[in-house]
Amino acid sequence: MQRLVDHVDRGVCPADDFSDRVIAGGIASAVTGMMHGAS
Repeated sequence: MQRLVDHVDRGVCPADDFSDRVIAGGIASAVTGMMHGAS
């Protein structure tokens, strides 16, 4: 819940974290990270 509050305080949504991961490492890496519970 705190993570969501932090996102709201910064004016971003949780999907922004995922898109940042895609930009940094590619879609395959981002999806694999999500499957393994990376936050």
